[in-house]
Amino acid sequence: MRFTCSCGREGLRSFSKFRRYPNCRRCGHEISASKKTLSYSSVKEELEGRGLKLLSTQYDGVDVPLQYVCTCGRTAWSSLSNIRQGCLCKGCLPDRTSGVKSPTFNQKMSTEERLKKRAFTEYRIWRRSVRERDAYMCVRCGSKSGGMCAHHLDGYEWCLDRRTDVTNGVTLCTQCHRAFHKAYGRLRNTKEQFYEWMSGGAARNDAA
Repeated sequence: MRFTCSCGREGLRSFSKFRRYPNCRRCGHEISASKKTLSYSSVKEELEGRGLKLLSTQYDGVDVPLQYVCTCGRTAWSSLSNIRQGCLCKGCLPDRTSGVKSPTFNQKMSTEERLKKRAFTEYRIWRRSVRERDAYMCVRCGSKSGGMCAHHLDGYEWCLDRRTDVTNGVTLCTQCHRAFHKAYGRLRNTKEQFYEWMSGGAARNDAA
């Protein structure tokens, strides 16, 4: 649903999320910053109480992603608010939320079709984790407005073993994501192409 924030800016989100966060993204950050009352040491202590080891060296608010070592030993990114709601790393998701036990599981779709359409739990977690790590900000232009895309450095279609590796992803706004693929196409993309594009080594078309 589309809504108008009290500041006059327009926003777009589902009704369930609007009930929890009735402000635009910028106002939400400002409100979070104004409520920043926890110290780094208290956050570290809270995570340790949950069996997590905090790796981030500073705390900037409940909605800002933190890097930590999960109870399963994996390194993950998530905000304190999400951790408090039980959203940990992908290896710790309850069995009932993934695979055939998911309420959205399509019994008619084959494994090959799921992989081709990227319709599987691990991929959705990867997208969210990449965007959370980058604080929902485009790594190229710094934008935080509009849709944010999780972009694979080494392409999804050929780099099979890193399809859901968070280190193989970066956050780009829709415009920058479109500009990259206009410059390099959508097949056999590599991290070298991305770094070249970021440094201005290839033709850049921001209006794409």
